[in-house]
Amino acid sequence: MPFLATIGPMVIYFGDVGVTLVKRVRAGHKWDEPHKEHVYQRIQQLGYSHVWASGITALCTLLTSLLGLASIFTGLFGSLALLAGGLAVLLFYLALPRILPPRGR
Repeated sequence: MPFLATIGPMVIYFGDVGVTLVKRVRAGHKWDEPHKEHVYQRIQQLGYSHVWASGITALCTLLTSLLGLASIFTGLFGSLALLAGGLAVLLFYLALPRILPPRGR
C-alpha cells in the first residue's frame, strides 16, 4: 500500500502536532500561541539534552518510515499489520514524557 510509504515519514510529526493541538484546544488555550508542549520539548523539560530528544524523535520517525516502506512489498493484511506497528511507535513516542524518568541537570 504506497499510501503508508508516503505517510510513514510524517506519522510522528503529524501525530505529535495533532495531539498537542487537541490538548491545547480542550484546555482552552489559544492553539496558535507559542508553547512548549510537543513531545520533544517535554522530553527536554525532563532534563534530557536536545540531541537526545531529537535523536529519539528521529529514531521513531525512521521506524515509521521503514514500516511504511515495507508496505510496498506486502498485501492488504501485511499493510494492516504494518499500520498497526506504525501506530504503536506513535503511541510509544507520545507516551515518552510520562514514562521517561527525570534526569538531573
